Amino acid sequence: MLHPNLTKRNIYRALAVALSLLISACAIFEGERTFKILNPNDVERVPADERVVPGFAGSWSTVQMQCTVIGLIHEAESRRVPACAGNIEVKNTVLSAPPLLEMAGAKPIAVHELERWTISRCELEVDYDVWYTSAIKGGRARVAVNLSGETPAWASKNPAWERLKILEKKGGVAN
Repeated sequence: MLHPNLTKRNIYRALAVALSLLISACAIFEGERTFKILNPNDVERVPADERVVPGFAGSWSTVQMQCTVIGLIHEAESRRVPACAGNIEVKNTVLSAPPLLEMAGAKPIAVHELERWTISRCELEVDYDVWYTSAIKGGRARVAVNLSGETPAWASKNPAWERLKILEKKGGVAN
């Protein structure tokens, strides 16, 4: 015999509550940030106006952006101890993870990309992670560099960076 409170009506109420909780746990709320992995070939790229660096970045980013990244790498290298007195040469650039489309609810707001730049300094080859964020409408583009294998202080507050690094570890993309 069933418990007296276990009527069909109460069972349906319990199922309805459980279903609503499940739906709310899985739903994407307005303004919630989600990410969609993009095929690198689906990202519209403007051909580079001039090739300053070899590889992937040299084929699509502007001279200004290529020089900005080189400047950021020089700045990072100048803070290293011991500092390298020699020239820094960019050996290669590759896309190291598939691009991510950041969404706020159903609205696309930014594209995030992660590249690996290999440089030669003091007869040593060193890799840098270069992270780009391009706003879909209105916002500004951002770029940050850090030595590969090191986690920047701001990374723990940046879900896009964390997802790109996970994708990179899972095999990145074919270049």
